Formats: sequence, structure tokens, C-alpha cells
Amino acid sequence: VAGTGHMGSTAYTLNRPSKVFVDVNLDLFVADCFNHRVQLFSVGKKQAITVVGDTSLRATFSLRLPNGIILDGNKYLFIADSGNKRIVGESSYGFRCLAGCYGQSSPSNQLNFPTVISFDRSGDMFVVDERNNRIQKFPLKDSCHSTYNQPRFCSMSVWNRNGVTFANQSIVGENPSAIFISGKDSIYTINQEKKQILIWHSNEVVSPSIIPTEFHNSSSIFVLPTGDIFIDDGAVKSHLQ
Repeated sequence: VAGTGHMGSTAYTLNRPSKVFVDVNLDLFVADCFNHRVQLFSVGKKQAITVVGDTSLRATFSLRLPNGIILDGNKYLFIADSGNKRIVGESSYGFRCLAGCYGQSSPSNQLNFPTVISFDRSGDMFVVDERNNRIQKFPLKDSCHSTYNQPRFCSMSVWNRNGVTFANQSIVGENPSAIFISGKDSIYTINQEKKQILIWHSNEVVSPSIIPTEFHNSSSIFVLPTGDIFIDDGAVKSHLQ
């Protein structure tokens, strides 16, 4: 679908791609991690356009080891800029820092290698803060009316810069790397150490439901509207289960 199977930095190649997002037009956005850019592969195309990064033809942010990417209902990009320890977001005015804008550490307004972003129906932003071993919730302060877990945000939407720890290391284990929020605001993540899928129903901050798995290093999760759960098996030659 994307890339040649060989490492590179051209419009056709990738270098350690990490996360992807497919929009309603089936266009593919790829976090090209070691090339420090986000690539757009239009449906049916093998040649990509750099939409964010130093080699982009438009004015954007410089990235360092980008990971999680997601688009809102207006096709604005939100990126876990892992190496810069921040979340950046796009609007009609360009890109800006949304969370983790005060350096690297563990206070509520800082992040340490964020890897995945997800939104609930209220527009609140959830961030997997991998090296702080937690999931942070950044409540939405100001925006247009939003629904579903791919909301539409106003150009100058603002999130609280102080995150709330939704789940800490005792719950998600060391170095969490996945989160998914369903259309009903159920939150799914993985505890790799305990080989568990954790589920909070309807965004409730209570003890999660637990589903045991057989895999030690699963790092991604996806849930269908039917409730079917897909995770990778954690192997080098990964399979979906």
C-alpha cells in the first residue's frame, strides 16, 4: 500500500513508519518516524506528499520521531510529536502546540514521549504518555459543538494544558503504547506486562474490565462498532488477532 520495502527518504520510501490514519476518502496518512515527517498517500498512489515536516512544501512544524496521528472531522491533523515530547494540532491558522508545551518531565502539563492520541465524544483528548507510564486526559476548554470520536473543532480550540492522569502505571503497566475510544466513549488499552486488554465503559474512571490475552508485546488496538477487538500479536512479523 505504501513504501517499497526498503528504507529511504524519497516520496516513495519510508523509514520506520509507526502509526497510520485512513480518512473517509481512503487516503492514507503515515507517521514516517525516522524521517521526521507525516506522509500522505492518496488512494491508489505510491508517491506521497509530505504534509508535515521540514520537507513539506507548505509552512508546518518541525517534527522529531512522530508517532500517533489522527484527523478531526474537518481533516485537520493532530500529531504525537514523540521526540519533542508534545502534541501538535492543525487549524486554518496552521500548526500549534496543544499539550506538553513546557518541556519533558512528569508534571500534569508535561509529557515524555507521547505516542498515541484519541478523542472522546466531548472532544477531550487522551494521550498515551509512554515513558511516564500513564494515560493523560486533556479536557477541551473551548470549541464548536462536537460529536462522535472524530469531532470537528473550531480553528482556535483550546485544551486544558494540565492533563489529568486517567490511568497510571499500576493499571496500564510500563511503557503503554495503545488506546482506542469507541463511538460510545468506551476506552480500550493494553497492559503488555500482564497480557491484558483493559476496558472502561462510557469513559468512567473506575476499575476497568479485563480481558486476558496470550501476547506479551501487543502495541496497537482497534475496535469495531460490533465490539470485535483487534490487537497485534507483538511479534516482529506481526499478525492481527
